[in-house]
Parts: sequence; C-alpha cells; structure tokens
Amino acid sequence: MILTIACAVAMQAAPLVIDVKGAPPAPSPGAPELVTSGEATYVARCQMCHGKDGNADTPVGRAMKPPPQRFTDPVWQSRVTDAEIKKAILEGGAAVKKSPAMPAFKDFAPTGVDHLLAYIRSLRAPAAIVTVMAGDNVTTHSAPVGPGGSARVVVPNVTGAVTVMGVKDERSLPYCTVDVPEAAGATVTCAAK
Repeated sequence: MILTIACAVAMQAAPLVIDVKGAPPAPSPGAPELVTSGEATYVARCQMCHGKDGNADTPVGRAMKPPPQRFTDPVWQSRVTDAEIKKAILEGGAAVKKSPAMPAFKDFAPTGVDHLLAYIRSLRAPAAIVTVMAGDNVTTHSAPVGPGGSARVVVPNVTGAVTVMGVKDERSLPYCTVDVPEAAGATVTCAAK
C-alpha cells in the first residue's frame, strides 16, 4: 500500500522537510554467525574497494569510475534483491549492469555467498525513505534513523505541486501518513501508527 498525499507548494524553490517519529530499525540481516563469517570474507575480498564500513570511501574506491556500490545506502539496500547481490558476487559487476571493474568470484561455495550477503545486508543503516513526485520528476530521499526512531528527510528545491507518495521503512512498508501543508519550505511531522 502506498500513501498518496497531494499538496501545493509556493513557486519559490525551498526544501520540504519531513520529520519522522517512531521509524522502525533496519531489518535483521540474518543469523549473527552468518554475519561474522561473512565479515571475514568481506575484509579479505571486498573491503579494499567498498571500505571497512561499506561506504566505498577508500583510495581505490575513489579512483574507480564508476565508484563501487555504497552498501550503507538505504535506498540501494531497499531496492536490490538478494539474488542480484549474489549474482554480482559470483558473476561480477557487469552481470548486473554495474561496473565491470567488480570481479567475479566464481570460487565461492553457496554457503560462502550466503554469509557474505548476510554481512553486506548488516551494513545498511536504519533509514526513513520518502518518494516524492514534483511534476513529472519522481525522486527518492532517505535519512538515517537516530535514537528513538527519529529521522529528518529533507527534499531540496521543492517548487510547484508536490505529492508525497509514501514514507516507508526499508522493507518498503508504509508506516505513517503525512499531511503536507501548502507552503514553501514546509516542515511536516510523520508519526508512526
């Protein structure tokens, strides 16, 4: 179910700020023993490009064009399937229309891939994800969830009519309704049901 809330925003470009209260934490990545085992593989084979924390902010990663995937990106984490991640690991980046610099690790046993997948999933940050439609332009925005389940999602340069199509958790489940006032630079609060 996607929540649709329409609002008119003055023509002056201004950010729309959505304060989210009671956002759920990131879903569990899997059994702790899988995550621990996957971390050892990640350090040996992935960390050089994707970074220790999954942010892809390493000297090697910064030099790559296109850059390696940031595993901490909540939008990517919510959109990519486990099957796509496994395919990238086993067949390389080009197999999933990503960077051909990502090598194929065909030597992984199926359990090794499952463990690495569990670790990659553990790197996702809890986030509130908002999809916004302004005219014909649809954008997705996210913000990290802080203590107590709070998040602030800032949608920059909002002009004209805006539709907030849904405020969702990382499993793409709506968890609140937003009533957006008709004002440029509006700040609205979304409280979990």
